[in-house]
Formats: sequence, structure tokens, C-alpha cells
Amino acid sequence: MQVDSIKQWGARRTGTNVLCLYVLNTFGVPVQTNTPVHKHDALYDRVDFCKLYWGHLISIRHPYAWFPSYFNFGKQLRRRPDWREKNVRELCRNFNKRYANWLTIPQPKEIVRIEDLIENPQKVMDRVGKRFGLMQKTFTRVTNTIGPNLQQSEKTFEEDRYTGHHYLDEIPEPSMKVIQDAINWDLMSQLGYHI
Repeated sequence: MQVDSIKQWGARRTGTNVLCLYVLNTFGVPVQTNTPVHKHDALYDRVDFCKLYWGHLISIRHPYAWFPSYFNFGKQLRRRPDWREKNVRELCRNFNKRYANWLTIPQPKEIVRIEDLIENPQKVMDRVGKRFGLMQKTFTRVTNTIGPNLQQSEKTFEEDRYTGHHYLDEIPEPSMKVIQDAINWDLMSQLGYHI
């Protein structure tokens, strides 16, 4: 059965905008990002709310890649990265909570790791199409960064930063230890990530 609409979920800086653009361009199906609640909110906890949509799309980025991306985005907003232990632990707690909640969303749902989308977007779109019974209209690889309005910027997306794991160099060693300790790796393994 083909879905009529998809509700998107994902923590900030997990590729929600690029994933939304891929789905919209590939299938022509509307992706609900901000209604009735925002895509980054963990507050979906009513089953009747989840049934408003035929499909749920959840995006995630490996926690080690997520932290530098989150802090780099904060720099764009003129916020200084806060690698203090208390802050990193709180961010881990929120990350764990959101994904634990989103994993309980009833089917049909599809979890998309941003790393997979970067490596092979056609394969990911094939999987999304199969999950939601969607037929591809067209496929175009996205090569630039995407803003919240789904417009491509002039800035080219730095694939090598992720495929080469260069983001690891941006995490201070004490913070890496906190992340290793505070992220729920059992939960992350359900999402395809391992320590």
C-alpha cells in the first residue's frame, strides 16, 4: 500500500533537510516536518497521533559525527561550542531519549542513517520507496548543503568529512570518553551503530 504522507523525525544536525529533499524530489510525496509538532521534538507519545500519518521517517547520524556537526552549527549562530562534561552528558541524555522514543513509533517506519545517505543515496531511496510503497519519479543526487527551506546553498557538502571520519579529530579526548560512557550503545546498535 502506498503512503499518502510521511512524518519526519530526527535530532538537529542528522540530515533531516537533505533527506526530506531526497524524498520529495524522488517520490513527490509530502514530508511533514513541522506539523503538528516539529521534526526535532520527542513529543509524539500518543499512538493516535502516530496514526495521523501513513509512514514515519527517522534520520540519525552517528553520535561521534553528530557532536561536531551540532557544535559547528552553533558557531554559525554565534554560539561557542560547549564541550564541558555536564553539557555533553545532557546532550547525550537528550539524544538517547529522542531515539528511544522514536523507535517505539508504530510501523510503517524507516530509519535512515545519514552516513548511508551520503554513501549511496539511490540505495537509501530504493529502501524508502519499498518500505512506503512509493514509485520513484526521478532521482538526482544532492551535492550541496541544504537549508531549512530545502533550498540548496552554494556550499558543497563535505562528503569526505564523514566517509573519512575526519570529525573524530574535532572531539576533545575528555569529551570522547564522556560520549562513550553516556550514549546508550545498546540503543544505537538497534539503529545500526556500534562503539
